Amino acid sequence: MKTRSETITLVGMPTRKEDKAIAALSPGHVVVYSGAGIIKRATAAVAGAKAIVFENELLGKTINDAYAIGENVYYGVFKSGDRAQVRIAASASAITKGDALEFDATGCFRKRVTGIAVASAEEALDNSAGVVEAFLTVEFL
Repeated sequence: MKTRSETITLVGMPTRKEDKAIAALSPGHVVVYSGAGIIKRATAAVAGAKAIVFENELLGKTINDAYAIGENVYYGVFKSGDRAQVRIAASASAITKGDALEFDATGCFRKRVTGIAVASAEEALDNSAGVVEAFLTVEFL
């Protein structure tokens, strides 16, 4: 079994940002600014900034450690060609290497259905029977 990296950013230099969490967030979630802080992206299948939550390495946290409401969240805006680990929702359709991915409405990515492709899968993942979110390595378009 492939060993998972302990960092969200794998290739590239995303623009780093910081803001308050106004909802519970985890590294690998897609986020947007909403008035007083950062929340999970709740709009599926549309274009938008590829803003992905980082692990809080300043406090020794890993990609598995969530941010609580009110905490400072570290995230980055990724560019075309950058690679990262992102979250795929529990019970999501199986993804094969090379599949186009779009945003879903839960702060995760999914296999493109009808929306705008924002990334491509760098590995296969079948989380269709999963009960928790899973990580997937992607390259942003």
